[in-house]
Amino acid sequence: MNKQSTWLLGLLCSIGALSAHAEIEEPWIARVGYANAAFSPSATLSLAGNPVPGAEVKIPDKWLPLLELGYTFADGWVARIALAPPPTVTVFADGSLKGFTPPLSGTIGKARIAPVVMTVTYSPGSFHGFAPYIGAGINYTIVMKTSDGDVASINAGNAWGSAFEIGADWSIDRNWSAYADARKVYVKTTGTGSVPALGGVPAQGEVTLNPLIVSVGVGYCF
Repeated sequence: MNKQSTWLLGLLCSIGALSAHAEIEEPWIARVGYANAAFSPSATLSLAGNPVPGAEVKIPDKWLPLLELGYTFADGWVARIALAPPPTVTVFADGSLKGFTPPLSGTIGKARIAPVVMTVTYSPGSFHGFAPYIGAGINYTIVMKTSDGDVASINAGNAWGSAFEIGADWSIDRNWSAYADARKVYVKTTGTGSVPALGGVPAQGEVTLNPLIVSVGVGYCF
């Protein structure tokens, strides 16, 4: 069992123990919002086993709808899971990799990813309808599909990582609320492929995404 699985198991056991002693009216909250994912990418790349010094990558921001389900298992404590329609991210060459264009196009490749972010947040309470919170947890990013660019036959692995969250809810009435939220998600994946424009030389790399996901939306308690 890896560290992330052990941490998650311990978290679930703690939630179960606390919820056994808590009786919260309308403990569930469903939220829907719109989010911007601003990536902070970095990369280490090698061609035919030889490191490429100064290799960097760029990944444009993505806008996407965000869905979240939360459960209040103790006063002020909420376990949350956030999902989004799987976005397609495009990885562009930067740094020393620009020196390979031409013959390369500058687009390394694309990946369709499905991130799942699970956190536990704590709020000290509501102040005139304003309830700030902070939390932490884990994320699991599934690489669903890859598309060739300068690198062909891309094979990228799924990835575990940590996640941190801060935000606030504004009460509209008994059930409805508005929210603003920021999550920092740490994601690092490894991949392999080949570069046809360079004679099919094998390529290996480790790419860090680390998006900051800022969202706003509405929530409903039930």
